[in-house]
Amino acid sequence: MQYSSDMKLVYVTENINAVFYSQVAELLNNIAEESHFKKIYLCIGVRDKESVETIINLNPKIELMSFKTYPMYPVLNSFIENELFNLFKSLGIDDNYIIHTRIEFLGALAYRSYFKLNSKKPNLFIDIRGSVIEEVKLYGKMKPLLKLFKLLGYKRKIQKVLNNTRYINTVSNELKVYIQKNYTIDPNCISVIPTIAGKNFYYSKGIREKLRISIGIEKNEILFVFSSGSSQAWQKEDELVDNLTGKGYKILMLTKKKYDNPNVISRFVPYSEVSSYLCAADIGIIIRNDDIVNNIASPIKFSEYLACGLPIISNRSVEMINTLIENTAFGSVITLSGLNQQIIDNLLQLDRENISKVGIENFGIQQVTDSYLSIYKKIEKDLK
Repeated sequence: MQYSSDMKLVYVTENINAVFYSQVAELLNNIAEESHFKKIYLCIGVRDKESVETIINLNPKIELMSFKTYPMYPVLNSFIENELFNLFKSLGIDDNYIIHTRIEFLGALAYRSYFKLNSKKPNLFIDIRGSVIEEVKLYGKMKPLLKLFKLLGYKRKIQKVLNNTRYINTVSNELKVYIQKNYTIDPNCISVIPTIAGKNFYYSKGIREKLRISIGIEKNEILFVFSSGSSQAWQKEDELVDNLTGKGYKILMLTKKKYDNPNVISRFVPYSEVSSYLCAADIGIIIRNDDIVNNIASPIKFSEYLACGLPIISNRSVEMINTLIENTAFGSVITLSGLNQQIIDNLLQLDRENISKVGIENFGIQQVTDSYLSIYKKIEKDLK
């Protein structure tokens, strides 16, 4: 096998969570197919090291490794750091490695671990997925003093590592602005690559018709869909169900929660099947709290909805959704109480093949992979 680089990639992520397959495994599998890196290591921080054995459909070119992680409080940081130190030592990590961390806190600990091992800065690329600080402030369920303790320790570490890192990614322009403002970072160090719609996410009329029959949806029935791998506090699932079913509409809820309502079809399906259900639906729904956590987000389901050709109904909580709908008219930004049949009819007239094309161009796996590869290549070029 001929590789286009002699470099090795070490991708460090925190755990096997609801977005692992859609955002981590999907990306690394596609990077592996590009045959750029001589070796790729996926390093997962887990409480139970045996849990990594459950991972399926990982490209055989990727070597899976694990390290023990702990709750992210300052008093426990040294334990995680030590785990990473030992992992890096076992790899013999040096200048021929790029370390890509999925969140900034792991970036801070990876930086310190590498520096202890080699007495110099690592080739570190930090992927920032949202504002952890704002999320803890608004949604963290802990005593106020403990929350303050956690936030102070977190921010100090993040400020230091970001000031010493030349390669940072954020998932939205709004998050980039937030990071610049709160951490005083050179904007030239920050790229913007959104969340991924995997290779199975595209619109198929054939899949749509087949699945609608299997779940009992008539040809002319309108089916809304809400999809979420986890029930986060900012996602207004119950309000959404009550509002739509109260108006007589049917909604497909691709969530873990079950609803005892004749107008709700509840499914919690494997990641590999989600795209088929999105094709079967008519309109995708994203309703979130209007706060800083959501304002700067790049919702995964938004990327996947568009790639499957779904028109979007969203409230005004996520700025990147507002911008795309304003630029393309592929949806409607409204409150649920303002939803009416005319808005729905207008959305149903949209060309789903065209929505899918634009969605894949902006959020598709190949587009995102190419963006990450361009950053890796820049790091390699800057080493010379």
